[in-house]
Amino acid sequence: MSKLTSLILVILTGIIFYFGIQYQMHGDIGFHTDIARDFIVMHDMQRAGITLVGPRADWKGLFHGPLWFYFNYPAFVLGHGNPVVVGWFWVLCSLIFPGLYYFLFKDIIGKGGALIFSLLCVTVLMQYVQEFYNPVGATFMIPILVYAMYRYFKTHKMLHALLMFFVAGLIVQFQLAIGIPMTILVTLFLLKEVVRHKKYTHLFSMLIILIPLSTFIVFEVRHGFLQTQAVINHFHGDELRYIPSLYDRAKNRMVVAFTTGAGFLPGVLSDFNILGTLFMAFVSGSIFTKKKKHTEILSIVLFLYGGFYLISFVHSGFVLNHEFISLLFFPLLFFTALYEHTNKKVMHVLLIVILLANISYFHKRAQGVEAFQNEHKSWKFQLAVGKAIYEHADTQDVGVFVYAPDIYAYAPKYAALYASTLYPDKTMHFSTKLPETFIVYEPPPKDKPELNGTYFRQWQMGLTRPADETYELNGGFRLEKYLLSEEEQNVPHDPLIDDWVSQR
Repeated sequence: MSKLTSLILVILTGIIFYFGIQYQMHGDIGFHTDIARDFIVMHDMQRAGITLVGPRADWKGLFHGPLWFYFNYPAFVLGHGNPVVVGWFWVLCSLIFPGLYYFLFKDIIGKGGALIFSLLCVTVLMQYVQEFYNPVGATFMIPILVYAMYRYFKTHKMLHALLMFFVAGLIVQFQLAIGIPMTILVTLFLLKEVVRHKKYTHLFSMLIILIPLSTFIVFEVRHGFLQTQAVINHFHGDELRYIPSLYDRAKNRMVVAFTTGAGFLPGVLSDFNILGTLFMAFVSGSIFTKKKKHTEILSIVLFLYGGFYLISFVHSGFVLNHEFISLLFFPLLFFTALYEHTNKKVMHVLLIVILLANISYFHKRAQGVEAFQNEHKSWKFQLAVGKAIYEHADTQDVGVFVYAPDIYAYAPKYAALYASTLYPDKTMHFSTKLPETFIVYEPPPKDKPELNGTYFRQWQMGLTRPADETYELNGGFRLEKYLLSEEEQNVPHDPLIDDWVSQR
């Protein structure tokens, strides 16, 4: 690849990067339920120390590992709990990991292919950089897993076998739905190579996975194998839920694998990813037929990517967004491994078209960043709600309760918690009735107006009278102030209100 071509591709990716980080540049990040929960847990970690479980998984009673919390924790501490500081850490990771991939793969698929892969990884990460959560940790690990498997295939060194299973364990920590299938596939890969080359001692390399899985093991022993029982219940059908037909599940996996999950084009453009898939199928067919260079890396990517979708049929639901996010780098790596076997002019034109389409998408998204700050899933929006409590408080010690229709109320809870650090002259006592007590209400969905918080106030808090003062906030949020008598303060509230991180 010429220096001019490299420069053009880097500049185009730089433009995408600039548009992609506009949320952070405006002092904001996405703050939906999963992200807000992560911040509440990290706040608890500051107070209580270690945690052995991570976010809730799809299956009832099952949790991911806590590695995503620990991964973000240094930035959380350095930023004194400010989500925007953690958001800038995500931006940094969006450069560091693709940079690492370049050095890992430049001797495998060539410097040109490795550069293209790194730039495409940056482009894909920009789709999510404003709202990273635990599946992104698995996304970061996938190329490292492919690298370890390729090196083991070429060298059959114990070191690379150990690396394979250690990385597989890290993926399990970040995202069970991806990590477990990857571990199964890596095990099958190792067994094949061990039998073929009679390196039976390499089977012991699998034991290293116990290190990243140690949090699961300790948690299970301490809590009577709760997660093991959850898995058994799932396969015994103890969870009553809708199960799609085999046809619908197969259709879902085909659509995700070849369009939404292919990664080249984001958002409304993702349907056009099928064109990239067809291009890769055509070129790779020629490579495998003629047994050209790079068939090993292509085979490993196909084995893991296709193998995941086959194994995923064990799960009777659909492959969802938080699962295919972790797989987005597979098609990119496959595509760039074809670089040395494709007409360079055709490949460069195709890349420029992909990058220009992404520029158009991200430019349009950047134009909506300020409007985003008026949405409930904006950190800036939630922080404004949290600040309102302290701005309307007249006493030093104030009681605060938070209600949301989803029960969890993670975002307004953390916003109120963080806002307390900005008002050192006031002390907030959460889930505690004091002479001056506030209730924050998130508005109900339009189709369920009954979820307006009345039940929460009357039956869970034990307050049946109207508020002394009511403040209407942006986005339908409401703040109520109560000046409580000693008798009203002594009425007990539902202890479930005290569970700030529900079902953990």
